[in-house]
Amino acid sequence: MSLLKDFECPICFKLLFRPVTTVCGHNFCKACVDQVTAYSSKCPICRAALCMEYAPNTLLMQAITELFVNEVREREAENLATAQAEEARFRRRCGEQRFDGEGYLPVLYCNRRNPPMFRGEETSFVMRTSDVTQLLQFSMSRGGMLLVLCDDGQNTQYGALAKIVNTELGTAAADDHTPFTVRAKGVERVESVGTAVSSGHGWFTSMYRIMRDDFIFPYSQEQNESEALIRLQHAVTQKSISRESLVPEFNDTKALAGKALTDMDRYRLCCQLLQLCAIIARRQLQDCSAGARRLFTSQFSNLMVVGDDPTSEEVETTSLFYARLVVASNDEKWRWYTMRDPLTRLVEVADIFVHAGDSCVLQLQANPTYKLGIFWSTLLLLVAAVLLSKVLRR
Repeated sequence: MSLLKDFECPICFKLLFRPVTTVCGHNFCKACVDQVTAYSSKCPICRAALCMEYAPNTLLMQAITELFVNEVREREAENLATAQAEEARFRRRCGEQRFDGEGYLPVLYCNRRNPPMFRGEETSFVMRTSDVTQLLQFSMSRGGMLLVLCDDGQNTQYGALAKIVNTELGTAAADDHTPFTVRAKGVERVESVGTAVSSGHGWFTSMYRIMRDDFIFPYSQEQNESEALIRLQHAVTQKSISRESLVPEFNDTKALAGKALTDMDRYRLCCQLLQLCAIIARRQLQDCSAGARRLFTSQFSNLMVVGDDPTSEEVETTSLFYARLVVASNDEKWRWYTMRDPLTRLVEVADIFVHAGDSCVLQLQANPTYKLGIFWSTLLLLVAAVLLSKVLRR
């Protein structure tokens, strides 16, 4: 028992599973330290700064495998059983999520010039008081829920199920149309069902269906163990590979995505790409200024990571997180948002991360419309000043 205690993870207090060693010399389960470093850059034992570049302790893993054969098998079986149970619950929940039980919800329309509203993201909508009063009353009768849909002329519209978190009345304008700001938080991806119905007060209502990715979690363990996938897995596991050498490894693996793969190969490739995005995002955050890191925290809270056997829901949620995090055009983000194949989405998102080089590809900027407004206002003032100076000289 005391021997087992020596090989215990100080985070989960279980036998070390796939142990890694930090730069300060402490050993943890890989999944445990991944979760910790998503919230903090300090070692949970000595509080020393972690460089996020920890390698697997193969000697320790070999010792544990030889000394605790039964315990390791039990831990592997426990992790797999937990993942399968979570996956089963998620699939049951997906089967039950058909239509909104409360019927219609009010709709706020946007277009593809605006980025999609991802889960957990807060967005403000400015409307006239005359338009919003009835809409808010209708929404509040349904728990403050509403739909934010992209109106691009298609029969089926995509967007977000959102919950109102705040409202604010602005200052009256000259035309008596007082601006009203509604702040809402994204809850789920949705697609509209049927035709939107006019409320008779200048806004519409619609029914919706929650969007889900194709299930990726494999119940079959069959895999091809392709050489390219093994090399990428080794590179991601080591975490110390340079950006230059990572590019050819990724390109070889990227070619696999278009080929016929077993369910297990597709799943493992998704897991490796998620970890790859997390590694590069961590490195870029470390290179950012303190102000940029604070902006990241305010916008995204924490870096999202997955364990060794993520469910389909975790793969979907985390892949959408990195699609939101990476710098890309609104058209690309809408395409990723409406995509149902997580592997295709991850290959495209990871491609941007891998080929970033020294450029920061994290979406760490304030509202671009606001910045653009400041730019043009300043430019107009400068032009006016130049013209005024010419007039005065005459």
